[in-house]
Formats: sequence, structure tokens, C-alpha cells
Amino acid sequence: MNRSCRMHRAILHVALLCVGISVQFTALPLADSSESSFENIKLENIIVEGKDAKRHQFPYQISIQQKDLFSNFEHNCGGSIITPTFVVTAGHCICEYCELRVVAGLLKLDKINRDVQIANVIKTYVHPGYKRDTYSGVSPNDIALIKVDKSFRYTKAVQPIMLPEPGEETVGVVQLAGWGALSGDLNEKYPNRLQHVTLPLLSFEECEQAVNKTLDLPHLSTSLEDEVHVKRTMICTGSFSGHASGCFGDSGGAIQQNNRLIGIASWVVLPCGKTGAPTMFTKTSYYIYFIREIVDDL
Repeated sequence: MNRSCRMHRAILHVALLCVGISVQFTALPLADSSESSFENIKLENIIVEGKDAKRHQFPYQISIQQKDLFSNFEHNCGGSIITPTFVVTAGHCICEYCELRVVAGLLKLDKINRDVQIANVIKTYVHPGYKRDTYSGVSPNDIALIKVDKSFRYTKAVQPIMLPEPGEETVGVVQLAGWGALSGDLNEKYPNRLQHVTLPLLSFEECEQAVNKTLDLPHLSTSLEDEVHVKRTMICTGSFSGHASGCFGDSGGAIQQNNRLIGIASWVVLPCGKTGAPTMFTKTSYYIYFIREIVDDL
């Protein structure tokens, strides 16, 4: 697949959650210069152990699609409608030289019916603090806005999601929806129908402990450790079953609680659904002022 988010084969098993992107580090330099292998961090767009979504269940959910070499559009990332002309997604979902479109009201990727509305991308705004060229492929500030060429018409199938207040903290459980991979193994299988899963939010301390334990951060190089270190601008989820998580193709999609956009799918430890490994999201409440500065119809 020709995807804008295709990740490089590298040294760490961290992956962005967009379709076809994976970073696998196999000769990670250690602080003591010894050799080891960590294949743990990944940016991807999938839901492991999800369920089929119902029609109109997630009306804010959109599919960001990229035109391939054969002029066909394929799902690449998720995102959320926040106004009639703006969508919010992950920074790593934006491809500067690719032709993208936004599809709303979609339940099945291969079924364009009367619920579906399609808009072209006229401008993108990636957070200035997001870095594309990090060693691990992971960067804080993984958020972007997309402006479309025509207003979405609100219907039962197409609705905006609400934003949290600046600095708002959320506890409890959230829902994640997306067309990401159904498993985290090498035989990636992607759903045609939108999937969803309910996940528990972890506290900052729990998230930090889970990442440190899964990636064995004390043994990473200083620069790499800093890239994957949990920041206050992030929020993460665990799993009730021990295996449910986001995966390839879920990038940019929302975790929501009471129709409020709590986080934006960013990266995950590989393989998706690994026991004890969290799924990482950009914490929306930290970026409300960034969104308000750009979005003119909020």
C-alpha cells in the first residue's frame, strides 16, 4: 500500500497508528554501548479486539484517504469533525505532497451511500512543535487540523464532536473507533466496517510506568528515551482484556467520553495488543488554544 504514513524500518518497536507505518528498531544503541533489540514502539491505525460499529454510532468519525499511484483513494488515518469545515487528526497523518480527501458519514469503506459526504483538503495545519524526523518516529504535539473545501452538512450520520475545556482532566473509560488493523501480528487484517472498543484511561503515573516497563527505557540511548518518554501533553489507555488496543489505521482517531474529544490516536507499542502495553494519544485539552487560533467557525 502506498501510504503517507508509511514508517521506516528502524531500531525500536514503536509505531504510529496510521496505515502502513511501522518503525522497528533492531539494533538500538544502549546507554552503555552494548547491543540489544527493542521492537516495541509503533505508530499505527488499528483496533485490536474491537466490535462492529452501528450506523450513526460515531457521526464525528471521518476517514482521511490518500490517492495512490492508480488514482484510487485508500483509507490512511482517522479524524474527527469539530466544525462544518474543520477536522482534527494526528500530525503524522498529514502528507505535504499527497492528495488527500476527507470522507464523513462512512460505516463501510467500500460503501458510498446517501450518508456519505466527501470533501477535498484545501489546507492543513500541523502543530509547529511536532517533529517528523525523530529517530523513533514518535514526537510530542502529534496533532493537526484539516480545512476542507466545502462545509459538511450535519445529519444523523455526520455530526461534530465537542472539545474539552483547556486543561480539563478526564478519568474513567473512553471509546475508540477506527478502521485500523484487527491484529498486531505480521498477517495484518483490516476491517471494512468501522470498529470500536471501550478502554480504561490510565493516570499519568500508570502510563509512565507501563511505557517504562514495556520499552525498558533505562537501557535506551538518551536521545531515544527522550522521544518516547511520556509527556503531560499525552494521555494513554490500558485494556480490560489485556489485549485490546489501537493499531495500524487508527491514527488520528478520537478517544471520546460523552461526545467529548479526549485524545487523538498517536502511537502504540508493538505488537498491537501486547499485554501491559498502553496506547498513546495526544491530550486534546492541552491544545485547545492551538485549535482556537486556527479554526474560524468553532
